[in-house]
Amino acid sequence: MYSYDQFSNLVSAKESGFETIFRSTDIVGNLYETKDCSDRIYGAGSRLEKSCINLKEKRNKYQGGYGKLITKGRQFFYDEEGNLAKKIEPDGGTWTYLYFGNGMLREVTRPDKSCVSFQYDTFGRRIEKSVTSIHSKGVSEGRQQKVIRFLWNGNNLFHEWEEKCTVGRRKTENKVDFKADYILKLEKREEEKAKKEAGQGENIPDNLITWVFQDDFIPRGKITKDGNYSIISDYLGTPVEAYDEEGKKVWERNLDIYGRVKTEEALGEKNLIPFRFQGQYEDEETGLYYNRFRYYSPEEGCYTQQDPIGLAGGNPTLYGYVCDTNIELDLLGLFKVWRNLRPDEVVSDGLSAKLPGRNMSIAGHLMNGSRHNGAQFISTTTDPKVIEKWNEPGQRIVMFDTDDVIPDVLGNKNIIDVSTPEKARAAGLKRGRPYSNAVSSKEVLVEGRVPANKLTITCPG
Repeated sequence: MYSYDQFSNLVSAKESGFETIFRSTDIVGNLYETKDCSDRIYGAGSRLEKSCINLKEKRNKYQGGYGKLITKGRQFFYDEEGNLAKKIEPDGGTWTYLYFGNGMLREVTRPDKSCVSFQYDTFGRRIEKSVTSIHSKGVSEGRQQKVIRFLWNGNNLFHEWEEKCTVGRRKTENKVDFKADYILKLEKREEEKAKKEAGQGENIPDNLITWVFQDDFIPRGKITKDGNYSIISDYLGTPVEAYDEEGKKVWERNLDIYGRVKTEEALGEKNLIPFRFQGQYEDEETGLYYNRFRYYSPEEGCYTQQDPIGLAGGNPTLYGYVCDTNIELDLLGLFKVWRNLRPDEVVSDGLSAKLPGRNMSIAGHLMNGSRHNGAQFISTTTDPKVIEKWNEPGQRIVMFDTDDVIPDVLGNKNIIDVSTPEKARAAGLKRGRPYSNAVSSKEVLVEGRVPANKLTITCPG
């Protein structure tokens, strides 16, 4: 059973028995797991600040430092860029997180000192996950390494396979000899070169996995050497069941409103199907979900990194996922909006406002739209259900990411998010028709231009 506030935002879910999971928000949209918003403290821009407040019992404890929060017995620390840098468990176990210069997660060191590192291509697609565990035996050290490689088809994962190796490292008096690493790589390179010269090409990995998608981000099937699986997803595109070739159900998962797996309802190997909310891939080694440009933490219900487009999306909760996990998605970890196209708007021309540079007020546009002389704004919404409500027969629906907005013919670019009461008030709207229009339609006003190749048609009309 789900509960919503007066603005149709998801605020709680009653699970099996009498347990209720809260998804409360404060006036700027920061997320809490208690009804009275007492379990977390946020600063400006959803950053954690220094506080002298002593939270007792169900309220978590917050202490000073550069963005330090103690919640559920865990402590979280953030770096100067706003990325999660360290997490300390109640038992003292420490997780550390390192990032590339572009903000992508580079490496996670677990409490057991094992290391999980990542590599990406130019498009932000993850192409490698390496898991290295270290153990010591007398004067020698060994490293058990597992490398998972990924191959993509556009924005969808196509293949993945695993490679394993154990590499010994000799210790001298004060340093470690990494020569074995280089020897292993050299031997592999020579082997591949010999195969190429013999015209054999590379062998297909025995553990190759092929993922099947059907013109969207929803996984439909899994193909392996040992068997094939059909994947059944719910209305939101979240995989919930998998069946083998004989029609036997071999896997089942259900998620709560934070995206956490309900273990009491689970069936089969956990990561037989690693996809969670649409667009997310679970890394069981880190407990995080890879969401293309960011990583989502289901335990906290937020991302470990700020939104890459910053304030350009007009979203004050820079770490936030979506407002309602029952109806909304974040496929790439960015900020997406939808629009019903007018008859005179052609997808191949891209999207532009009727009258760039008109300097119409936000309230004026929300009151009258682009009627009469037009306006400098393109009206969009964060909620696809709003679009469906007002969609007319034959009318096309497009989706785009606000990160893809470019300046209009006059050089103007601005994203004004008035989709919630808090954001509408922050934009200067008072109670009245403009305010109610903005909030009820979950509106985002775009000043700028959207290139044709950045538009995704979600309804062909």
